[in-house]
Amino acid sequence: MTIAWAERDRIPARPKAAEPRRIAPEAELLVLRGCGHVPMNDAPELVARVLLEGSSRAV
Repeated sequence: MTIAWAERDRIPARPKAAEPRRIAPEAELLVLRGCGHVPMNDAPELVARVLLEGSSRAV
């Protein structure tokens, strides 16, 4: 499982965004540097790569 957090996202506040990591400590936390609340607008290639890599992993 990968949790992607947009570095400049202020909605929700960072403590709430960290909640899934507390629930799923085995998850990889990936910080999308320079991205705001809509990372697919800020860095579409990065978001596409994260989605493709995550979906290609065996479950």
